Parts: sequence; structure tokens; C-alpha cells
Amino acid sequence: MSTKQVDQELHERLVKSLQLIDPLLQFLSKATGRTVVPLQSLRAVIPADKCTILEDIPYLEERGVLHMEVPNDLKSEIGAVLSGNDVEKDKKVLVGFPPALSDHFSGVDSDQSKVRKERTAGGLHGSTKAAAKRRMAALKKSFKTNKRQSKDKNDPTEAGERSNNNDGDDSAPNKVPDPPTIPRGLNPELLDGIVHSQKYQEYAVKEQHQKIKKSDTSTNSIGISKKAKEALKQLEEFFDSSRMKNKDGASAKSDTKSDTKETFVLPRQAAFAGSKPERGNRYAFLSRTHVDFIPNEIRDAFGLQLSDDGVEEHRSVAYTACDAHTGSLKRRKLYSHQAQAIEAALDGKHTLVCTGTGSGKSLCFLLPILADVMKSDMEPVADYSSGEASSLGTTAFIMFPTKALAQDQLTKLQDLLKSHPMMQKHIRPGIIDGDTPHKYRADIADQCNILLSNPDTLHAAILPQWKAIYRNLLARLRYVVIDELHTYEGAFGAHVSLVLSRLIRVSRVANCTSSCPQNGNGLVFIGCSATIGHPEEHFRLICPIAKTEDIKLLTADDDGSPCAVKVITFVLLLFCH
Repeated sequence: MSTKQVDQELHERLVKSLQLIDPLLQFLSKATGRTVVPLQSLRAVIPADKCTILEDIPYLEERGVLHMEVPNDLKSEIGAVLSGNDVEKDKKVLVGFPPALSDHFSGVDSDQSKVRKERTAGGLHGSTKAAAKRRMAALKKSFKTNKRQSKDKNDPTEAGERSNNNDGDDSAPNKVPDPPTIPRGLNPELLDGIVHSQKYQEYAVKEQHQKIKKSDTSTNSIGISKKAKEALKQLEEFFDSSRMKNKDGASAKSDTKSDTKETFVLPRQAAFAGSKPERGNRYAFLSRTHVDFIPNEIRDAFGLQLSDDGVEEHRSVAYTACDAHTGSLKRRKLYSHQAQAIEAALDGKHTLVCTGTGSGKSLCFLLPILADVMKSDMEPVADYSSGEASSLGTTAFIMFPTKALAQDQLTKLQDLLKSHPMMQKHIRPGIIDGDTPHKYRADIADQCNILLSNPDTLHAAILPQWKAIYRNLLARLRYVVIDELHTYEGAFGAHVSLVLSRLIRVSRVANCTSSCPQNGNGLVFIGCSATIGHPEEHFRLICPIAKTEDIKLLTADDDGSPCAVKVITFVLLLFCH
């Protein structure tokens, strides 16, 4: 068998291996939240008759489309480890996609830094379909590179000529320089000085205009259709009509050629889009029923004045100490959209807050959740199975699109609870994501009453194990918060909608089969999103919420936070390169 046939068989085998390994690694990476997974997990999801493809992982790593971490004591026998089925050794070997520049992998030699940069230059990391296509393209390109390198070794004169030709291109004469850049935030009054400058007039428009005149011969050579030719002719006419004789646009002709110098600069076109006036603070207070529902400790923690008279706040000892520390006798008031959202959530209505950036959307779901969780945890509930009273209050699930957002919110919650012992006793937040060890997840589910997570962990870890670990937590579930709602769109949004539908069913079953079922009105969905076109329709599709259920929708028109004047102006510049 010739060398060409051997290379062709290796090429086809590696392509088939990557087509099978890549989607499995994508699934494992999304389920675990890690960039590399143990070889044991990958071997478990591969069909038994296909396990031989694991032996191709070193070849795929050599071509930069996969990444493998091998301990030093197993590097000499990595071939036997991949072909065998030793569980202990499989746990030590990690397999994944090429790392990004910011990732740090253990067990990587220092001499691999150059290879790592080459891998990440093409964006081969990530568990997406686009990244998978780039990895497959990189694999096929590696075979072409190897063929070219072997050909250059057999015929070095051809490689030398190709390098000489490339060097000649860099020093080619008559090279058109790059056009000048126009800075952002350009003042329209200064535009004429830039466009009509001598430096700019030597650039693209004149060059492209001359090239268009030769379009008939060039289009015939490359086989462009008749419609394309007509379009080029129309473009030429447009350039002719846009010529400017001088800066002021005068059309007087001079007798001498020096006075008839033409400039090929397209005129400026500016369009005013609109403006938004300045918006001041708009405050609102909660009704007496809702004020009485929120414990004083939570009001003191946030430093809020919830009622118009502020009688409860002035009577609080913690409030007096807080004011003595800050030196102010005023408390922070709620914006109008915050007060409406808090009242709607406490009344059991689905709420969507779709206001501007920095408008305090997090407080819209934190205040009602903390108040309901703390108050229900302080009230004992009868346990019919044991005949005793227990404090099993309601729980809340807050879903963020990424682990970083969940960790950041948990840190803020823990800092808030540290200075208030009563809140720390009854409010117990926890987080479960891909970085949470499995041995701690059962304890977190039993102890916490506010759980922070992400859609992938909810789908791959929480819902499949709800009977064994999360039954008690889901049985008492009352609030479901979807932060950054605008990120859930397309196929990803459809998948999240199905996961939330399953969460509703599992929560109902867990509540009915618990020792002390709660007779509530069902789950309350609270969404926070940036300004989007159709917020209510998007909210009903994601959660999902039936058309017969009411929704409290708060848009930018209901925003009570301050905002400066916004003037939007579009300046259209026509450049030809």
C-alpha cells in the first residue's frame, strides 16, 4: 500500500472519529460546566463497538482539534490506557476541546505554550456548533498542510520560488495606502474639514471610480451576470452625479485644465433620528398590607422607606443605628417600577421588569423573595407524618444564564446577611452549578431555601435527581426568577422553555407527594430583562405562562429611575474601498 493511500485512510478515520467524539464532548461539557472531562465519562457515553476511536485522540490532539491532559506517570502508557478499560487510570486522564487563552490547565508542559496559541487563534474552543465546524475545518486543513510540507521536502526549489513570490508582493510598487480613519463621536460640523481634506481626496472613491469604468472587460473575464453589469453602470452614474467641483460644490467651469480639477468625494448625509428628554426620579410607596408583610430586618438591611409616613422605620433600633452611622435621617425610597413589581410578586402575579440599565431590577425580585422566605421560615408548619411542628417555609429558585452571574449574586447576598443575624438564621442561600462537588449538593438542597443555578444544571443535574436529592426543595418551591431573560432566544430559548415546563410538573408532583403539602396558587415567575421588542410574548413563551394568566408588565415607560437627555443622530458616510 502506498503512502498516499495510508494518508487517505488516516484522514477518513480521523474525520469519522471527530464526528463522533465532538458532539459527545459538547454534551459532557455543557452538563458538567467544565472545559475538560474525565476519560471515564467519555468512554461511558461511546457505544461499545466504537470505543476504538479513543485511540485516535492523540492524533487529533497533535492536529490541534482536541486537548488531552495526561499525568506524568501515565504518559508512557497512554496508548494502553486509551485501548484498555482501567477505571482508575481513566479518571486521571482528562479530554476536552483546545483551551482558550484565558484557560489554565494542569499538567501541561511549558513547551506547549506555542502550540496552545496556534490552537486558540482559530477559535477552536467552545461547545457550540460553530466551534465544531471550525474544528472539523482545522482537521481537514491539517492534512493539506502536511501534504504541502511533504511536497516541499521532495521539491525544495518550488518552495523557494513560492517564498520569493510572497516576498515580492510585500514590496510591490504603486501600493494604495490605507484610507484615514475617522474617530468615533465625530462632530458633524467638523465633517466637511475631514472629507474635503487633500489627504482624503487621494483615496478610495477616485480609485474605485476609475476601476468601474473598466467593468465591462473585467466582468466578462469573471463571468458576472447582466444584472451585475447594470448595477455597476448605475453605480458609475451615481459617482458621476456626486462629483464636486470644489468644497462649496460650485459647478463653474474654467478654461484651463488646472482650474477644472475634480474631486471624487461623496457628499455628507446626516439624518436626525430623535431624542429622549431628561427623566427625573419617580418614587412610590407600598400599600399598608405589603409593608406589614415585609419584616423590619429586611427593611433595615436595605435601608428602605416603604411607607409614606415611615412610622415603622423610625421605631426600628437598627434604623436609628444605621442613620447615626451614615449621618443621614433619610432612607432610600423605592422607584415607582420597583414598588409595582414588589407588590405584584407578593400578590402572586407573574411579573416582568423590562426597564433600562441601572434601574434596580434586582431589588424587584430580591425584596419579595427574601420577605416571603424569611416570614414563612419563622412560622411553624404542622408535619402530619410525625404530628409535630416544623419550620418548612417556601423556597425560591433564581436562574442566571452563566455561572459568573450566579456567583456574583450569591456573594452580594452573603455580604448582606452577615451583618443581620436574624436574616442569616432564616434566609439560607446556596448555589448548585457545574463547580459544586456532588458530595455537597444533597446538604445544600436540604438546608438552603434560596437556590441559585443556571439552565444547564437545572436540566442535567437537578431535575433528573429530584426524587433522591431535591424533592423537599422543589415541593416548597414558590418563586422562579429568570434573570437576563433576553438571552433566552432561538433554539436555546426553546430548550429552556421545555426545561421550565418540566420544572412546573416536577414541583407539583413533589408537593402532592410530600408529608405536608402546601395549598398555594402555584409557581410565581419573575423575569428581568433589558428592553426588547415584545416582552410579554417572550415572557409567556419562555416560562411558560398561559394566556389566561395575568402578567404585571413594567416597560421603559414605567421606569422611575433617573435618566439624562439622550440625543441620537445618524451620520451616513459613503466610502468606497
